[in-house]
Amino acid sequence: MLLNLFFDVILIIILVLGSYFGYTRGFFRMVARPMRLVLCFGISIAFCRPFGESLIAPLIEAPITNYIEELMLKKLTGLSPDASVTEIPTVMRIAAAIFHLPADITVDTVEQIVSSFSTPVVSMISVALAFIILLLLLRIAFNLLVDLADGILSIGVIGSLNRFFGVLLSCGAAFVAAWMLTQVVDLLLRSPLIISSEITRDFCGGPIYRFFISFSPLRLLLSF
Repeated sequence: MLLNLFFDVILIIILVLGSYFGYTRGFFRMVARPMRLVLCFGISIAFCRPFGESLIAPLIEAPITNYIEELMLKKLTGLSPDASVTEIPTVMRIAAAIFHLPADITVDTVEQIVSSFSTPVVSMISVALAFIILLLLLRIAFNLLVDLADGILSIGVIGSLNRFFGVLLSCGAAFVAAWMLTQVVDLLLRSPLIISSEITRDFCGGPIYRFFISFSPLRLLLSF
């Protein structure tokens, strides 16, 4: 049956690609990629607040505060107190409520609102910018380190061992991916909507598919 052969070919491709990527990338690069991602995000999250508040916030605080204040004053100049309240954006009125400022907001209280509102906004923006900057710089630094180390580990016997263990690791990951795929396919084929189909009714899979279906990771672990 063509469908049986199709799934076996898919599983073979997964295993072959796993071996190929393991050989070309090597063990070190395969392990370094996820570790680099975790370290970059972890370090960026840990240091973005002190970096942002100490270096970035002082640079952007004055421009942001002045811009908000000028915008608000321009919007409210010449308005009556009642009209001022309706013209102030909702977000500013929410800020006034949060920071316990007067409910009857007029032009005289704009500077107080802006001062109270701009502080958390500046802090949030500075932390976000710091996170992005740190993440980019760390990615560049880790890429250089990984390339340097990978170049050293690709020489001679160390390079052969690096590629050998890379193939083992990548084959293991490809094996797990192929096993999960067969379990999902088997689950779908057992569903009432598909099992009644004439195409899939006689499907039993090729030898590779049947091997993965019968394979049990739990049984393998308990065998040690």
